[in-house]
Amino acid sequence: RFCQSLPPVGRVRPIERYEEANLPTQVLSNIRQAHCNEPTPIERYTLPCIRQHQDIIVCAQTDSGKTVCSTIVSALRHSIV
Repeated sequence: RFCQSLPPVGRVRPIERYEEANLPTQVLSNIRQAHCNEPTPIERYTLPCIRQHQDIIVCAQTDSGKTVCSTIVSALRHSIV
């Protein structure tokens, strides 16, 4: 299964708030401590893919949220949280 970073109509339901991504409490706490109030457009689509254990390929501008997503993937895969 493949999830694109562009709006994959019909494949992924984007989130509007970080809480909708079903992230662990510690991850949500860290996001809040970093003063992130709402997901960026790229995070809205990639975080649901991450939680569904789908592979993603992301190409986007600087400050689009790519690093946040890759950090969350690492934390979840390596059971840091």
